[in-house]
Amino acid sequence: MTNIMENGSRIAVIGGGIAGLTAAYLLQKKHHVTLFEKENYIGGHAKTVVIEDGVDAGTPLDIGLQVFNRKSYPCFIKLLGEVPDVKYKTSNVSWSYFSRLDGFHYQLKFPPIKKSLPQDPIAESQLEFRPQPTRVAQLYKELWKFKKIANRQIASNSPSLKQPLGDYLKENDFSKDFIECYALACGAGIWSMISTKVLAFPAEAFISYLENHGFLDIKNFREWLYIEGGSRKYVQAILQKMRGKIETQMPVQKVIRTSNGAVPAKLLIIGRMCLPHPVTPNILAQLGNH
Repeated sequence: MTNIMENGSRIAVIGGGIAGLTAAYLLQKKHHVTLFEKENYIGGHAKTVVIEDGVDAGTPLDIGLQVFNRKSYPCFIKLLGEVPDVKYKTSNVSWSYFSRLDGFHYQLKFPPIKKSLPQDPIAESQLEFRPQPTRVAQLYKELWKFKKIANRQIASNSPSLKQPLGDYLKENDFSKDFIECYALACGAGIWSMISTKVLAFPAEAFISYLENHGFLDIKNFREWLYIEGGSRKYVQAILQKMRGKIETQMPVQKVIRTSNGAVPAKLLIIGRMCLPHPVTPNILAQLGNH
């Protein structure tokens, strides 16, 4: 045991999802850490199941979205570099839309396929032009327009970004097709909300998400990656390097406070929240039975 460990704080990390697991892994370098998880496994939605039968038998399948890129996820890339035997490969990331009402459909690929025209990073070969080529072509033009306007307004911190998405799209004269077949569908898919609520979503949050993940890029598209063998590989790799105690099937029912409102431990980590000592009664009240 190093002097740092001997003098470190005793820390409880509540929640063994990838956020809690990573927090425990990093904190153990200087502190005594115990990780508590209510399920019988560690990793949360970073979980891989193996298909047992059929033509895909033996194939690892992630139950959560597990793709990343070097620019948007630098800390995750750094984490993977610290743990053993975790490999990642290029992923095929695309966005597709299909309407059961009229059969209208299209697909976008990120990054564009290599056969795209040199002068146009999002060329015709990137889009499905059946069964309504004119309609898809118009949608493509508006998507290009949306990217240029959004990039310009992000750079200038335009006040237009502060309004609801529906008002923003109306202000910039986007068509009904673009709103319904791209903006609403995209927002509903990303945030798992019903499409009718997407228009009330803050335009800045919607556009910032697209920008942060490279979906507003006009050139120099980002390469998307996936963990070979599924997300279980990096969860297992982190667990191999854990020195602290891990308690599974151990739901935390209550956090006991001292008379001054502090948690006895010097630091408490709850999922994505980092709560320094002392923890105020108001914060603890918000935790409920977590």
